[in-house]
Amino acid sequence: RGDLPVSIALTLASSAASCVATPLLLRVFARKHASHVTMDVTALAVTMLKAVVLPTAAGVALNAYHPDLTKRMQRFTPLVSVLLTACLSASTVAGTAGELTSATMVLLAPVLLLQCMSIAAGYLVPRRLLGLPEAASRSLAMQTAFQSAGTGFLLACHNFNDHSVAVPSALGALTVAALSTSLAVAWRGSLP
Repeated sequence: RGDLPVSIALTLASSAASCVATPLLLRVFARKHASHVTMDVTALAVTMLKAVVLPTAAGVALNAYHPDLTKRMQRFTPLVSVLLTACLSASTVAGTAGELTSATMVLLAPVLLLQCMSIAAGYLVPRRLLGLPEAASRSLAMQTAFQSAGTGFLLACHNFNDHSVAVPSALGALTVAALSTSLAVAWRGSLP
Protein backbone atom coordinates (compact mmCIF):
# COMPACT_ATOMS: atom_id res chain seq x y z
CA ARG A 1 0.00 0.00 0.00
CA GLY A 2 1.46 3.24 -1.15
CA ASP A 3 0.51 6.83 -1.59
CA LEU A 4 -1.31 7.25 -4.92
CA PRO A 5 -0.93 11.05 -5.21
CA VAL A 6 2.82 10.74 -4.54
CA SER A 7 3.07 8.00 -7.15
CA ILE A 8 1.22 10.10 -9.72
CA ALA A 9 3.37 13.16 -8.98
CA LEU A 10 6.53 11.07 -9.34
CA THR A 11 5.34 9.61 -12.62
CA LEU A 12 4.58 13.07 -13.99
CA ALA A 13 7.88 14.56 -12.84
CA SER A 14 10.02 11.68 -14.06
CA SER A 15 8.14 11.52 -17.37
CA ALA A 16 8.64 15.22 -17.98
CA ALA A 17 12.33 15.07 -17.11
CA SER A 18 13.02 11.81 -18.96
CA CYS A 19 12.87 13.29 -22.47
CA VAL A 20 15.80 15.55 -21.73
CA ALA A 21 17.65 13.86 -18.87
CA THR A 22 17.84 10.31 -20.23
CA PRO A 23 19.44 11.12 -23.61
CA LEU A 24 21.83 13.62 -22.04
CA LEU A 25 22.89 11.25 -19.25
CA LEU A 26 23.41 8.43 -21.73
CA ARG A 27 25.54 10.76 -23.83
CA VAL A 28 27.64 11.77 -20.83
CA PHE A 29 28.15 8.21 -19.59
CA ALA A 30 28.76 6.77 -23.06
CA ARG A 31 31.31 9.45 -23.98
CA LYS A 32 34.07 7.33 -22.43
CA HIS A 33 33.22 4.53 -24.87
CA ALA A 34 32.41 6.77 -27.86
CA SER A 35 34.26 4.55 -30.30
CA HIS A 36 32.11 1.56 -29.30
CA VAL A 37 28.73 3.20 -28.71
CA THR A 38 27.02 5.45 -31.20
CA MET A 39 23.73 7.11 -30.40
CA ASP A 40 21.41 9.75 -31.73
CA VAL A 41 20.40 11.92 -28.77
CA THR A 42 17.44 13.36 -30.69
CA ALA A 43 16.13 9.87 -31.52
CA LEU A 44 16.44 8.90 -27.84
CA ALA A 45 14.46 12.00 -26.83
CA VAL A 46 11.74 11.24 -29.40
CA THR A 47 11.52 7.63 -28.18
CA MET A 48 11.12 8.86 -24.60
CA LEU A 49 8.48 11.37 -25.68
CA LYS A 50 6.42 8.73 -27.51
CA ALA A 51 6.81 5.94 -24.96
CA VAL A 52 6.69 7.80 -21.66
CA VAL A 53 5.49 11.39 -21.83
CA LEU A 54 2.60 11.08 -24.31
CA PRO A 55 0.91 8.12 -22.55
CA THR A 56 1.30 9.83 -19.18
CA ALA A 57 -0.13 13.08 -20.54
CA ALA A 58 -3.02 11.16 -22.11
CA GLY A 59 -3.81 9.54 -18.74
CA VAL A 60 -3.70 12.86 -16.91
CA ALA A 61 -5.93 14.48 -19.54
CA LEU A 62 -8.39 11.58 -19.42
CA ASN A 63 -8.60 11.86 -15.65
CA ALA A 64 -9.00 15.65 -15.80
CA TYR A 65 -11.71 15.72 -18.45
CA HIS A 66 -13.48 12.41 -17.82
CA PRO A 67 -13.08 11.57 -14.12
CA ASP A 68 -16.21 9.40 -14.16
CA LEU A 69 -14.69 7.20 -16.85
CA THR A 70 -11.37 6.88 -15.04
CA LYS A 71 -13.18 6.00 -11.81
CA ARG A 72 -14.94 3.12 -13.60
CA MET A 73 -11.67 2.05 -15.18
CA GLN A 74 -10.01 1.78 -11.76
CA ARG A 75 -11.86 -1.47 -11.13
CA PHE A 76 -9.85 -3.35 -13.72
CA THR A 77 -6.66 -1.30 -14.17
CA PRO A 78 -4.71 -3.24 -11.50
CA LEU A 79 -5.32 -6.46 -13.47
CA VAL A 80 -4.36 -4.75 -16.73
CA SER A 81 -1.22 -3.44 -15.05
CA VAL A 82 -0.21 -6.91 -13.90
CA LEU A 83 -0.88 -8.37 -17.37
CA LEU A 84 1.10 -5.63 -19.10
CA THR A 85 3.99 -6.10 -16.68
CA ALA A 86 3.97 -9.83 -17.44
CA CYS A 87 3.96 -9.07 -21.17
CA LEU A 88 6.87 -6.65 -20.78
CA SER A 89 8.85 -9.24 -18.86
CA ALA A 90 8.04 -11.92 -21.44
CA SER A 91 9.00 -9.65 -24.34
CA THR A 92 12.30 -8.74 -22.73
CA VAL A 93 13.16 -12.40 -22.34
CA ALA A 94 12.01 -13.33 -25.85
CA GLY A 95 13.82 -10.40 -27.46
CA THR A 96 17.17 -11.20 -25.89
CA ALA A 97 16.87 -14.92 -25.11
CA GLY A 98 20.18 -16.01 -26.63
CA GLU A 99 22.25 -13.18 -25.20
CA LEU A 100 20.38 -13.34 -21.89
CA THR A 101 21.17 -17.02 -21.44
CA SER A 102 24.89 -16.56 -22.00
CA ALA A 103 25.18 -13.33 -19.99
CA THR A 104 22.93 -14.08 -17.03
CA MET A 105 25.60 -15.35 -14.67
CA VAL A 106 27.93 -12.43 -15.41
CA LEU A 107 25.20 -9.78 -15.18
CA LEU A 108 22.89 -11.18 -12.50
CA ALA A 109 24.85 -9.99 -9.47
CA PRO A 110 25.38 -6.38 -10.63
CA VAL A 111 21.82 -6.04 -11.95
CA LEU A 112 20.31 -7.53 -8.80
CA LEU A 113 22.54 -5.29 -6.66
CA LEU A 114 21.45 -2.22 -8.66
CA GLN A 115 17.76 -3.09 -8.29
CA CYS A 116 18.06 -3.81 -4.56
CA MET A 117 19.98 -0.58 -4.01
CA SER A 118 17.42 1.46 -5.96
CA ILE A 119 14.52 -0.02 -3.97
CA ALA A 120 16.36 0.48 -0.68
CA ALA A 121 17.36 4.05 -1.53
CA GLY A 122 13.87 4.78 -2.84
CA TYR A 123 12.47 3.71 0.51
CA LEU A 124 15.12 4.64 3.08
CA VAL A 125 16.06 8.13 1.87
CA PRO A 126 12.49 9.48 2.00
CA ARG A 127 11.61 7.56 5.17
CA ARG A 128 14.73 7.96 7.30
CA LEU A 129 16.41 11.11 5.99
CA LEU A 130 13.40 13.15 4.91
CA GLY A 131 10.90 11.83 7.46
CA LEU A 132 8.20 11.13 4.87
CA PRO A 133 5.29 8.87 5.83
CA GLU A 134 5.48 5.12 5.29
CA ALA A 135 3.02 5.15 2.37
CA ALA A 136 4.96 7.83 0.48
CA SER A 137 8.24 5.97 1.07
CA ARG A 138 6.76 2.75 -0.28
CA SER A 139 5.53 4.58 -3.38
CA LEU A 140 8.97 6.06 -3.93
CA ALA A 141 10.62 2.64 -3.55
CA MET A 142 8.34 1.06 -6.15
CA GLN A 143 8.66 4.01 -8.53
CA THR A 144 12.44 3.95 -8.27
CA ALA A 145 12.54 0.22 -8.96
CA PHE A 146 10.26 0.16 -11.98
CA GLN A 147 11.43 3.28 -13.73
CA SER A 148 14.80 2.23 -15.09
CA ALA A 149 14.53 -1.35 -16.38
CA GLY A 150 11.62 -1.00 -18.78
CA THR A 151 12.77 2.34 -20.11
CA GLY A 152 16.31 1.06 -20.61
CA PHE A 153 15.06 -1.94 -22.56
CA LEU A 154 12.84 0.21 -24.76
CA LEU A 155 15.63 2.68 -25.52
CA ALA A 156 18.12 -0.09 -26.23
CA CYS A 157 15.79 -1.89 -28.63
CA HIS A 158 14.74 1.22 -30.54
CA ASN A 159 17.96 3.19 -30.67
CA PHE A 160 20.94 0.84 -30.86
CA ASN A 161 21.90 -1.53 -33.66
CA ASP A 162 23.44 -4.06 -31.30
CA HIS A 163 20.59 -5.71 -29.39
CA SER A 164 22.98 -7.06 -26.78
CA VAL A 165 22.80 -3.52 -25.35
CA ALA A 166 19.30 -4.46 -24.16
CA VAL A 167 20.42 -7.52 -22.16
CA PRO A 168 21.15 -5.75 -18.83
CA SER A 169 17.78 -3.99 -18.98
CA ALA A 170 16.02 -7.24 -19.89
CA LEU A 171 17.55 -8.93 -16.87
CA GLY A 172 16.72 -5.82 -14.82
CA ALA A 173 13.06 -6.02 -15.87
CA LEU A 174 12.90 -9.63 -14.69
CA THR A 175 14.59 -8.96 -11.38
CA VAL A 176 12.56 -5.82 -10.66
CA ALA A 177 9.33 -7.70 -11.41
CA ALA A 178 10.29 -10.40 -8.92
CA LEU A 179 11.55 -7.96 -6.26
CA SER A 180 8.60 -5.57 -6.57
CA THR A 181 6.07 -8.36 -6.50
CA SER A 182 7.70 -9.75 -3.37
CA LEU A 183 7.63 -6.32 -1.73
CA ALA A 184 4.01 -5.75 -2.70
CA VAL A 185 3.03 -9.08 -1.14
CA ALA A 186 5.04 -8.35 2.01
CA TRP A 187 3.61 -4.84 2.35
CA ARG A 188 0.06 -5.81 1.47
CA GLY A 189 -0.77 -7.05 4.93
CA SER A 190 0.60 -4.02 6.74
CA LEU A 191 -1.16 -0.71 6.61
CA PRO A 192 1.10 2.34 6.41
